[in-house]
Amino acid sequence: MAKRRENERIGNAISIKDSINELIETYKLNAKFDQSYIRTHWEEVMGTTISSRTKNINLNKGILTVVLESPALRHELTMAKSKVKDIINAKLGKEAVKEVKIL
Repeated sequence: MAKRRENERIGNAISIKDSINELIETYKLNAKFDQSYIRTHWEEVMGTTISSRTKNINLNKGILTVVLESPALRHELTMAKSKVKDIINAKLGKEAVKEVKIL
């Protein structure tokens, strides 16, 4: 007998992962979930130096806005916006960030 895929329904049963994903999609919470995920993993993804100088992070309609305290760091990250976008999207496993604004 062939093995069933992990996320395949068995009769009326559905996995918890699929249930949560359905709820997130139904109530259009993807953007809030992505923003929360980015905030939670910001230090892990960007490092302690950048994280400690970050005042605010916001994701709205695919635009990630990062507010930094340090003008030098702000300039450096402005030059690497596409890399920041690629790193965040890779961590999320999807293209949630379409543009990065460094303020």
